[in-house]
Amino acid sequence: WASQLCLLEHNPEAHILKEFALPVKKILVSQVVTFLQDPKIAVKILSSPAHVSWAMETVGEGFNLPIEEEDSIAKAISLYKTWALETKQRPTPINDNQQFFMQRILEHFSLLFAPRANTKEGIEKHAEFCSTVLDIYVEIGRRIGQTLSVETWELFLKLLIGLTDLILRPDFPASQEQLQRKLCSQLLRVLFELWLLSRTRNPDLWKALKDRVRGWTHHMALIQTWKFVCIALTKRSVAILYGPSEGTESVIISTDHDSIQKINLEEEYVFYSWHRMLNLIGNPNETITVPFIFLDFMTGVEILVNQYLKIGLTRGQETTRYISPTGNTIMHIFGTWLFDAIHLNRQGFEEGTALATKTLITAVSQKQNTDFLPVYSSSFFSSLRHALAQDGRVLITAIVTSTNLFILDLKGIRCLVPAFVHAIQRICTGKAKLENNVMPAEHVRRACLAILATILSFANHFGDTNFFLASDANAVVAESFVDLHEHFSSILLVALERETFQPNIETILSLTFAWQFETIKNGSKDFTKKSLKAIVNKIKVKSWVPSVIQRAIRSLSEMSVHYTSLGSKSFVTAKALVDVLCKVILQLGNPCPPPHDNISSLSFYCITKWIATEDQWVLKQSDTRQALLSVIVAGLTGKVDTMSSAEAETASKGRKNKDKKKEDKTVDKLLAAASCEPSDIIKKAAKYTLNVLMNLTGNFPAKSGAASFSSLATEDDVVRQMVVQNPEITLENAVRYMRYFTTDDNVIICVIDRKNFDPDGKPSVCIVVRDSYGRYTWDSVLSFLPLFEKPVEQENLPNDDEIPADSPAMQHPFADDVKVVCTPYESSTKQLNSKDLSNVMEFLGKGGEGTSAATSTVENQVAREKAMLSEKKHNLDVDIRVHNPKAVEMEDECCVNQSRMFLSHVGFLSLENRDKLYPLGMTT
Repeated sequence: WASQLCLLEHNPEAHILKEFALPVKKILVSQVVTFLQDPKIAVKILSSPAHVSWAMETVGEGFNLPIEEEDSIAKAISLYKTWALETKQRPTPINDNQQFFMQRILEHFSLLFAPRANTKEGIEKHAEFCSTVLDIYVEIGRRIGQTLSVETWELFLKLLIGLTDLILRPDFPASQEQLQRKLCSQLLRVLFELWLLSRTRNPDLWKALKDRVRGWTHHMALIQTWKFVCIALTKRSVAILYGPSEGTESVIISTDHDSIQKINLEEEYVFYSWHRMLNLIGNPNETITVPFIFLDFMTGVEILVNQYLKIGLTRGQETTRYISPTGNTIMHIFGTWLFDAIHLNRQGFEEGTALATKTLITAVSQKQNTDFLPVYSSSFFSSLRHALAQDGRVLITAIVTSTNLFILDLKGIRCLVPAFVHAIQRICTGKAKLENNVMPAEHVRRACLAILATILSFANHFGDTNFFLASDANAVVAESFVDLHEHFSSILLVALERETFQPNIETILSLTFAWQFETIKNGSKDFTKKSLKAIVNKIKVKSWVPSVIQRAIRSLSEMSVHYTSLGSKSFVTAKALVDVLCKVILQLGNPCPPPHDNISSLSFYCITKWIATEDQWVLKQSDTRQALLSVIVAGLTGKVDTMSSAEAETASKGRKNKDKKKEDKTVDKLLAAASCEPSDIIKKAAKYTLNVLMNLTGNFPAKSGAASFSSLATEDDVVRQMVVQNPEITLENAVRYMRYFTTDDNVIICVIDRKNFDPDGKPSVCIVVRDSYGRYTWDSVLSFLPLFEKPVEQENLPNDDEIPADSPAMQHPFADDVKVVCTPYESSTKQLNSKDLSNVMEFLGKGGEGTSAATSTVENQVAREKAMLSEKKHNLDVDIRVHNPKAVEMEDECCVNQSRMFLSHVGFLSLENRDKLYPLGMTT
């Protein structure tokens, strides 16, 4: 077959037994190969080149025998293997002229590959023999390849090309398909390995190989073998150029069959063979006609491109011998294949085209710092524009791979914005045909939203800047960036209406909020009104799951900042929103199971944002105000209106039995709901809304302009003042004078000892209280004052002029400070008249010693007591005024004594209240 391909010239002096009858050839071959099996006999008998040539003519004919003569064929293979590889067991003439006889052995081996068997068993046996010969070929190249001459190697390679083409050619007999299938992969592995081992630079041989390879591209094994060889050569060439860490120290060919072969090639030949092998198949868009084989080729291209992209990433650019390959370098090597694949987009080749699109975008993205040549920039933009106009797999790949494209530093990339907007519009509206077996449609839409997020600001940022590429069917009609406004609005509104995937909806809500700012900045309020209406309607009809509804209500709260930008009728939008949220809260009720309780609480907070507006529209809308008050009551009390028993009995009389059962179930449900405790989350939110409605509505914002709900003074201000007033206090140790507490689960209290704050030295504390409504700050100074003054009774008090001048009260040294308003204590008991004691006096008057002694004793005691009282001035010289106690300075390390005193005075440190105050840790 190699002769037919004009690779080898036919030798008329060879194949002497070709015309012999088959029975004669069978006998000759069988006898000769059996006789020569013993190496000693072969060495002894075949002593001259002529003898060896004759014997080889006979043995070689054995490779043309029918497969049924398997014994003779097997012996012939074994004999030639020994003569080819074992120098000590072959005839001496072969050693003397190794190149000549080695060429004959290689040629005779090749005769075995000619198809001849017609049965399944015969083909199996034939494939087994051929596989054995291929193993011998490889062993020859590995073991004695360095001893083969250039002429022998070239003959060897020509034989391999012929054998491979014989088996893999498109017109190979269909009856021999099994033989082709079994030998295909091994043939190609042997061919490529021996080709590298030969180190041939013969351009004619390379051209012959390239010409024949084009006819083998319908075999997957060719692309796989080519891929493995190119990867091995690329890794070795990269290691030579950029250092060992970037590649391999030798050419390591690793195949899917777990076969690893190392080949040590000279550096120059590595680059030579790399270039030759890489371009061996040519442009795959022209040479490969099978879709799945084209996909495998592009898989190899992706691996090779990634090999170049990661150069310099592991150890840094400074460790490489040369500058890492730029984007232009990669485009020089692979650009044409990738550009052509995308532009041709052959039907049925979508998978390979999609992979080419991914590889191209990845290469350009990772080499964003490259100043691409105009030919490559224009080709890239054109290819990507073409890919975005497709459907299915190619469009999906172009979108998913380009999510970060517009945040890269790529010159001219924004010329593709109209094409991307057109593609996103097609996908979000459902006009583009997507393949769910490739990727779920919701994930594709998510990638669209990611791209939209990167280009959303372009419309206002670049304004009237024109696009250089004219609009066509593959892009939206937009002459400048400002023309994209209507397209962005349309995409987001359609997405709000159609999207059902939860993560996508949350992203759309965020993009909608951002785009509202952009449109308002551009002087338009239509999108804001439409988007608010769309979101409110979705909440009203409960089109979204509870978690998405919660996110939507949060977005509505954030969108309240646009109220003043909605124009003179902005209250209409706010009123509709509040009415819907009130209905949602009533429908859910209180209590309600999670996560619906969060929906109700978020609705309250959202309503609060929309009623606390500058124009106070809720005061003018009585129906909305009344509905809101009803909702607040329901949120605070959890009250459910149920009919009385009498009403229920009256209403049920006119119903049928089945209506009675239904009504009873409804009443039971209402009563069961009423018996449950209201949700604390909803109560807290309702309380907050009520607080805003009662305290801020009508009062805020102030007529004088902007105001603050909270005190402006903070702990920082207090600490700075303390540092100025007290040298021993610094910003570092000021935390010792502070304590934080929490109470009622929603109030944070900070107390600060204000040392030397009061001029009179009274204990002083600064209190900072925070709750959900704001921050409040007070300075407190301890004072011993009554809560109110008691009136002084003036009855029965003598005047000053009634008191004798020599009275002790008038003589008191503290008379100026303390007014004494009465004499010393006098008994209120009246003195007995002597007449009333006539009997006693009569007894005492009889004059006995006993009676006179008793009388004198009493008189003496009275005289002594009067003398003592006179001496002590009736104890009126003592200061009995009440003085304020002085605070005792504590000489310990605690710096919050005054704060403790304050907390004690307000009752937080009492036994019954101590569990209501929880200290908080401070990190700074």
